[in-house]
Amino acid sequence: MNRTALLALTCMTFAGCSDRTEPGMTEPLRLRGAQFVPGALPGLEAAAGASSAPSTPTPGPRVTAIDLRSIVVYQGQGNTKLAGRVDQKSSSVGLTIAKLSEGYWVLPAGYPDPASENELTWDASAEFDLSIPAGYHDLKLVAFDADGNTGTQFTQRFCVASRVPDGLNACDPSLTPPRAVISLSWDTNVDLDLEIITPKGRVVTPKAPSTLPPGPDGVIPPGAGVIDRDSNAGCSIDGIRYENLVFQTAKPSGRYGVYVDLFDSCQKPATRFVASVYVAKRQKDGTERLEKLDERSGILVASQASGGTGRGLFLFEVQF
Repeated sequence: MNRTALLALTCMTFAGCSDRTEPGMTEPLRLRGAQFVPGALPGLEAAAGASSAPSTPTPGPRVTAIDLRSIVVYQGQGNTKLAGRVDQKSSSVGLTIAKLSEGYWVLPAGYPDPASENELTWDASAEFDLSIPAGYHDLKLVAFDADGNTGTQFTQRFCVASRVPDGLNACDPSLTPPRAVISLSWDTNVDLDLEIITPKGRVVTPKAPSTLPPGPDGVIPPGAGVIDRDSNAGCSIDGIRYENLVFQTAKPSGRYGVYVDLFDSCQKPATRFVASVYVAKRQKDGTERLEKLDERSGILVASQASGGTGRGLFLFEVQF
């Protein structure tokens, strides 16, 4: 099911959605101030698999450079500046993520580049959707002239890092991922908390984030699992909407209970959530990767907000 169909199904389930979606708003890449055009990116195909401009100059307009600031972005990352240059034959530039997008974005070329008499600059503010699979992808660009003619596509390789903390393993498999992660994500700016009950009955929350009690010096013992953040705490909205219990160096053992607590609805009517469990697994090439062991999803409504009194909603138990 594509993203547009999924959004339509969601709106049928939850009353009040508009039956008209602004073009491009379900795309994995969204550009502020640009026009979305459905369909394949025009222009001659560029060589895949590496950052490249056309190897042989073409008579049409050309993208000559792109600046991503970093080739690593995170799932759901917004306000990401994309910038670059096109030749003087160009009046606009189109951008898309290969094999994921159902169209492309078009934005105008800007001012002459102060460092080059033969190039124009362009820039945009981008948002990378949470749905983009972690790993490497190709950002494809093409320049348009004033008559709509295109040249050869330009390919920029980049990596999307997982919101589930894997130590950037999805971008560099030689990096060792955590031994296990229990992750909670949600879709509305509410104060939702991940709650875990350890095999010894210890209650772990963002307010008491360690599976083992700190020592006399206040230091958490090695091998403990630790919740990485208290997202949207007290309705101070950070927009991250992810909390993860991370076992960085030692694989947990025993049975853990997984709960979710709506601490404060923050004046929102409801939120959808997903709780997932990942464990490090060795691959055939000798590297390790986090693989999903279990996952549950659900909905909490404002009337279920607890204010921190009592246990949250029980989801499942996981045996490590």
